Amino acid sequence: MRQRRFLVPETTDTLSTSLSSYRLPLSLSLSLALALALPEGPPPFAFHLLSPIINPMNPRRAVALYFVLVLAAMTWVSWYASTAPTITSLPQYAAIAGKEGINVVHGFVTVCSEPWGLATMFDAYFGFLAFWLYVAWRERTVAARLGWLVALLLLGNFAIAAYALLCLRANRGQADLGKVFFTRKAA
Repeated sequence: MRQRRFLVPETTDTLSTSLSSYRLPLSLSLSLALALALPEGPPPFAFHLLSPIINPMNPRRAVALYFVLVLAAMTWVSWYASTAPTITSLPQYAAIAGKEGINVVHGFVTVCSEPWGLATMFDAYFGFLAFWLYVAWRERTVAARLGWLVALLLLGNFAIAAYALLCLRANRGQADLGKVFFTRKAA
């Protein structure tokens, strides 16, 4: 029997690798399950690794850093998705091969044709709409509310990160994040 490594795909064919082909060793799975179930909270190693980075930072800088990292990660994954081999390389999608290529709309339709892809889209867009409810509460004008709705539906986490960074920028002198994010804009 072949020994499996942590988060290594069982197949070497990168086009057919999916999340379902990743396995955690049983001992690590049990350790994570026990650590998360304990009343003490998450495993201590998670905090010890990050403490040199987080401790000297004030909360405002930490939030800004998080959203800058979101923008960087989303930029990278969007670039990767744009330059990676297309799904038409897979046999089950051979029928659409030879067309101009898959654009965003065709990609959306392809993802939504899979049950978990559809579930992921529902999850993401309900999250975007939940964030928009916060934006609609905070913004006072209909134009701003509609503009952010369109931005959220088209850009997703890019728009969320941009909104958070704009909130931080508009309240530069404010150290209290509650006042930065949970104060309605003046009419």
